[in-house]
Amino acid sequence: FPSHDNNDEQENDNSENIEPDAPEQEDGESKAEFTEREKQYYARIKKLEQELKDAKSGTKTKIAIKNFEIQMRRLYWSLVANNESLKISDELLKSANSLLAESKKRFQNSIAEKDEVARYEALVAQRKGSILLLEFQRENLIQTLKLALPELGNDVKVGSYNIDDTITKVLACTEPIS
Repeated sequence: FPSHDNNDEQENDNSENIEPDAPEQEDGESKAEFTEREKQYYARIKKLEQELKDAKSGTKTKIAIKNFEIQMRRLYWSLVANNESLKISDELLKSANSLLAESKKRFQNSIAEKDEVARYEALVAQRKGSILLLEFQRENLIQTLKLALPELGNDVKVGSYNIDDTITKVLACTEPIS
């Protein structure tokens, strides 16, 4: 019969409770292995953190580029809308001027009263004011564009565009949505 010592039982119990990754106190080689594993583990963590940081940075860059594109599109379409408004306001001013001229002729012929002439003069002034406001807004839009794209220089103009084609394309895109 083998002899059972209390010390042997304690050693067996202790060896079962020791985790496989934990270093043994007496063995210097096991400590070195554990330290090496720690270094590899922390190196892996740092590598993963850097990859995550790079991915996050790339995503932020993509978002910034998309935001810039959206801002430029908004600016472009604001300039187009402003240009269209100016065209309409010019036509309305021409119409108001012709109405004013007709009312002045009628007034000279004693067919119209002075208040009618004053009303058309006010309409002409209103149309001119609208044009001045639209020109001011256009200048602000161009300034914003120059700030966003300084390489454009001082000569910024709205290029040619076909508003009818654009409307058709936009409506074609929105048709499937509804």
